[in-house]
Amino acid sequence: MAITFDTSATNHAIEIEEFVDHCERYVDVDDADSIMAIAPMLKALSNNKSLLINHVNDYFKSPGDLEEVNTYSAQSLILAVRKKFFIRTNAWIKPGSYAGDDAWESKLYAYDYAHNHNFNLLTAGYFGSGYYTDLYDFDEQGVVGYAGEPVRFEFLERVRLDRGKVLFYRKIKDIHIQLPPDDFSVSLNFMPIDSKLGLTEQFAFDIDRKTISTLVGSQVAQQVDLLKLAGCIGDSNTLDMVLHLAVRHPNQSTRLSALHAASNLSPADAESFWSRGLADKSEMVRNSSKLVLTAQGPMIR
Repeated sequence: MAITFDTSATNHAIEIEEFVDHCERYVDVDDADSIMAIAPMLKALSNNKSLLINHVNDYFKSPGDLEEVNTYSAQSLILAVRKKFFIRTNAWIKPGSYAGDDAWESKLYAYDYAHNHNFNLLTAGYFGSGYYTDLYDFDEQGVVGYAGEPVRFEFLERVRLDRGKVLFYRKIKDIHIQLPPDDFSVSLNFMPIDSKLGLTEQFAFDIDRKTISTLVGSQVAQQVDLLKLAGCIGDSNTLDMVLHLAVRHPNQSTRLSALHAASNLSPADAESFWSRGLADKSEMVRNSSKLVLTAQGPMIR
């Protein structure tokens, strides 16, 4: 399950330079234990209450440079970037707090949205009372990865990321549903750039039906979207490349999307392409290929 750390003994504050230097020296971003070991350091960074406002003030000192504000999304601000990780803050509001559209805000902040991550995530409450999150333990064994697939998970608990709390979300295994805070809140995140980000799916889930809803915004999802685009506007060079991906790429969703793209680019050869998919090592690709070849429609588009 997601791990909450007892960092009550960490009362001092550090600057971001010290935190980043420590992470560069000692953190292996592919190792969960290595990331969890910096929990006290992240708590110490969260104790630095001038950290975020100093970062914002630096931008406003030079109004002509405001276009360089380093935002990850409308919700996020990146404080530091290194080759294997970055540090960001996320703002959390109660929908409707600022006369905005409730549905749009809930979507932006991923409220009531069950999902996991394809990387380990270490986060700390920085400001405000903190968002709530419902945590589920996901049994990934035997999961194929298609939309509508029945999966196993178990509700664990609801926690609040209040100020100073440090929480570790495990890669793939922790499904969570974030819920609005009681007041404006900010979290502080250590974001590892996992070496397998481009190979590992991230999912959204239907909690009531206990199924996978869809592949969501990970590097794999970006590859899938790019292949959809390639299948619509590609040329002969594109066809050669997507056929190579359909055979050689290590990720099953990417191979399946490459088959779709190739079939769109050369419909006359589609039967031949999908026949190749019957020999794929992935059950998802094999099943989708069978469905296409029997004219029942692909399992995943």
